[in-house]
Amino acid sequence: SIKDLIASSKTVKKYISSNGKLPSTVKVGDASFKTADYLYLVSKAIINLKAGKKSDISIKILNNPNKPYVVIMGGAKMNDKIKIIDKLIKKADYILLGGGIANTFLKALDYDLKKSIYDEESVLHAKNLLEKYKEKIILPVDGYGSTDYSDNLSVSYCNIDDIKDDIMILDIGPKTLELFSKYIKDITN
Repeated sequence: SIKDLIASSKTVKKYISSNGKLPSTVKVGDASFKTADYLYLVSKAIINLKAGKKSDISIKILNNPNKPYVVIMGGAKMNDKIKIIDKLIKKADYILLGGGIANTFLKALDYDLKKSIYDEESVLHAKNLLEKYKEKIILPVDGYGSTDYSDNLSVSYCNIDDIKDDIMILDIGPKTLELFSKYIKDITN
């Protein structure tokens, strides 16, 4: 529920201010989530709210956000999220991107992503957003990749500017997590 998400976000905020990093798991109501799944859950809730499933809290968050306002987005389908990015970028202080969304923006900056997924149709739009909001869009600097996307995959670490030919980037790396944590920590101060 929205009440559970709000309560969990306060807990995460306290954890970040005390520890300077994200927790490994987050409790929402009676359920526990890995932090990445929690962030996806929150993002999905915002996406649903923007799609018309609104509540009083969603209107307050989206129309009058607390500052600094940091948005975290990830996932593979850029074309589903580009309209949301267009709206949020005007209000957000920073947008932290991961997954295929980040790959699309990295491709717009001419990074050689090898086998990594990105949305070719959205590269030009991403390039335009980067030109207009360069200081607001925070992209990964490293990540974990694999030769394929499957269960029980073997992953390897790489910097974004040094991806091996047979690798696709699947997740952010420790340097990016540290970078993102600095922006998230600013929320709690």
